Amino acid sequence: MDTRKFGAYVSKLRKRHDYTQSQLADMLNVTRQAVSKWEMGDSLPDISLLPQLAGIFHVTIDQILNCGERRRDEDDMMRHILEGRPEKVADMLGAGELSAESVVHAAPLLKASTLGVIAEGLARHGIDIRHVAELAAYLNEAELTRLLKAASLEKLDGALLETFAPFLDEESKEIVFMKLINKELDGSLLEALVPYLDSSKYGSLIEAAVLEGEFDPGILQRLKRMGSR
Repeated sequence: MDTRKFGAYVSKLRKRHDYTQSQLADMLNVTRQAVSKWEMGDSLPDISLLPQLAGIFHVTIDQILNCGERRRDEDDMMRHILEGRPEKVADMLGAGELSAESVVHAAPLLKASTLGVIAEGLARHGIDIRHVAELAAYLNEAELTRLLKAASLEKLDGALLETFAPFLDEESKEIVFMKLINKELDGSLLEALVPYLDSSKYGSLIEAAVLEGEFDPGILQRLKRMGSR
């Protein structure tokens, strides 16, 4: 979610209704500073406040989420989540009634546990590696691993790997690493993964691959430097 765009939309609605930040804060039982941070794009409100925001401004939750642009699928998704039924969102994914992009869009507002239930649906029905990268910061390690296993890595590039590598657990790192060793992925991707590898675990495998000419010798030196930190 674009926090600056969201903040600008909340600010626009507040001014349209001629409320001060303090007045809006009192209606929501939050501080004026919290409202200010939303409008500046520095933070997002708790998901539990969305129905109140929508009611105050006489718009739908979907419009709040999409900064004025109505999308029915996300409206239904948020209704299920607010009613404590994230499993229904997984059903929507399976029925083709909701896109992975919609889940990514709402992720910053969701608890990791809620997003984890939804991620089960994404894993069952397939997910693009780009979406895995976009969701990585919001998922717990187990669910991230589940999605990584379900995703096709054909489109994985260095930029995407750098995005989610910091969030990978050992199992996930091993999955990607072994695909590199087995030449299922471009060897150049190792550069993005090296900072997060344990040299004592992967050093000998990388050294053997370097001797066979599969990786640049500099990779091994970088791995050793990372291990000495």
